[in-house]
Amino acid sequence: MNNLLLPKFKHSPILALLTFMIMLQPLSTDIYLASIPSLVEIFNVPFSKVQLTLSFFVISFGLTQLIIGPLSDKFGRLPLLYIGLSIYILSSFLCAIAISIDQLIIARFLQAAGCCVAVVIGRSLVRDAFSSENSAKVMARASSWISLAPLFGPILGSYLEVNFGWQSTFIFLATISIIFFLFVFVNCPKQT
Repeated sequence: MNNLLLPKFKHSPILALLTFMIMLQPLSTDIYLASIPSLVEIFNVPFSKVQLTLSFFVISFGLTQLIIGPLSDKFGRLPLLYIGLSIYILSSFLCAIAISIDQLIIARFLQAAGCCVAVVIGRSLVRDAFSSENSAKVMARASSWISLAPLFGPILGSYLEVNFGWQSTFIFLATISIIFFLFVFVNCPKQT
């Protein structure tokens, strides 16, 4: 893989960075699905109201895509990635401490915006780090790893829900994102 990288990325684990960035979206949507029935009972709201946590996530993700690409071209990938991951981490904690379904819906909306930044920057990073003829190969490799998120996300979410409660899924997402934030800080070229 390193022989495909452009020079400034030679010492960065780009495939690992890319995989996590793009995997964040399916993981964020699938990991808490097992908690939806609990949320109906805990917040004493109809199932359709709890489903808004997913609907607003999708809406926010779609809207954020419209602005992140141009912003990352103007201000740089890395500053926006730090902002996006910070929003994601904060909003994941806000999800975990939500005391009403409305608070959870708003926190999920914010979480999706932070998640979208990571996904868009990840795809841009492929263009930055690899020549155009190698980009497709790299995305194919990353996609094989990304396919694990929809497979293991619900299983992990079910385990967390049963053993630790619905908040644990969001604490887990925040925790792995903090680790990833530090991983990016250490490993990503600063001029990206």
